[in-house]
Amino acid sequence: MSKLFRKVILAGIVVFNITGCGTEEVSNPSTKASTIEKDNITFAFYRDDIDDTNPHLYHSELWAQEMLFETLVSVEQSGIEPCLAENWEISEDGKTYTFKIREGVTFSDGSVCDAHAIKANFDAIWDNKARHVWLESMNLITNYEALDEYTFVINLSKPYYPMLTELGVTRPFAIASPNVMKDGTTKDGLTEPIGSGPYIMSEYKPDEYVVFEANENYWGEQPEIKKVTMKIIPDNQTRVMALENGEIDLIYGAELLDADTLFAYEDRTDFISSTSEPLSTRQIILNAGNPILEDINVRYALSHAVNKEAIAQGIFYGIETPADFLYSKTLPYCDVEIEPYVYDHTLATEYLDKSGWEIGDDGIRTKDNQRLELRILYDNNSVTGKVVSEYLQSEFANIGVALKLEGLERNTYFDALKAGDFDIAHNIAWGTPYDPQSSLAAMRGPVYGDYAAQLSLPNKAELDKNITDVFVTVDETERQAIF
Repeated sequence: MSKLFRKVILAGIVVFNITGCGTEEVSNPSTKASTIEKDNITFAFYRDDIDDTNPHLYHSELWAQEMLFETLVSVEQSGIEPCLAENWEISEDGKTYTFKIREGVTFSDGSVCDAHAIKANFDAIWDNKARHVWLESMNLITNYEALDEYTFVINLSKPYYPMLTELGVTRPFAIASPNVMKDGTTKDGLTEPIGSGPYIMSEYKPDEYVVFEANENYWGEQPEIKKVTMKIIPDNQTRVMALENGEIDLIYGAELLDADTLFAYEDRTDFISSTSEPLSTRQIILNAGNPILEDINVRYALSHAVNKEAIAQGIFYGIETPADFLYSKTLPYCDVEIEPYVYDHTLATEYLDKSGWEIGDDGIRTKDNQRLELRILYDNNSVTGKVVSEYLQSEFANIGVALKLEGLERNTYFDALKAGDFDIAHNIAWGTPYDPQSSLAAMRGPVYGDYAAQLSLPNKAELDKNITDVFVTVDETERQAIF
């Protein structure tokens, strides 16, 4: 996100930018509006979760953390690039990583960011290690040390192919000033949001706005956008009105606009709209621990009852495309041949018939005096979660399944997913740089809902072993086979 702000120059135009799953739809600025360069930008977000920007925890917004903090390396479209480490060497056996730390870097409080400061951060991360074991690197790192002021070494018990990728993720490997740690650790937060990034947080009013200004002492290229203001606007229509009246310059984010709103602006000359290439995969997860869903035939039936093409066209107007697989085939190791679940109403009903679920007088199936009734959770902050859920409710009713909808606030929603307190729920792949390795690793523990959904599967132990094995497999052919 910080690199986006460094590269985008906004004007007396408004930029509409959606980073959801979809095909590119970029308007030509020269035909849409005249451009007047400006060095500040105001955008809207739906919630205030900026109170603790500690990158070693998961409470704050990732985009805010990335503006303030940096990592040893940076994950870019071009691959792994230098950041706080200007170069590195990997031992022949793949178990030792030696980083040459960039000289002349300071935190925004003026203190030096050297190998000793990086070690202090790793100490703080390890002080709360149990929170981060969804990253396989946390299980494989045996020790780390600052050999001197500008040399930092990490040793692993086994070679790990995504090691540099994980060191490039902001949470939990971004580096904060040791001066703002509490008693030498970060598990209880930071006293101030002090990092080495291109921005500093200059003003914050809870539940209203936060202001970021360019870090004058930043070691790298100075941002062209000198001031970034984020306003808290929870309601979708209020955000759109703020854009119309010029209160904000930008609405940006996968769940902040619906397709209807986007299309309303498509032909206007005073706005520019853009959608990204597909970045992630929307998923529906079925909790195999539910007494009804533990029957694989019921899970098959529901999978065949989802018309992905109708959702893509009817709800997302083709901005998002149907996803037949857990991960896009464009991701590393994910271009494999698997038979997708096709939309087939007849097949869905056959699976339910096979398991003895009979249609009742009200159109809902029953078995042993139990109704085939399930509950789907969705995030209230998502502009599409309820709409998709209502569509599924209608589709499932056609095969005799009653679906109850329950919307929750985001934090409560994620707590319910981790606790396994759901029958069916919305989920999403994590996107680059987390997919496929990090999101797969997290399935082995209660990080998100997919762990709870899989927990009762008879082959859960085998799935977890395969995930663990693939990370430490050196041979590319064997690794691809495991994937």
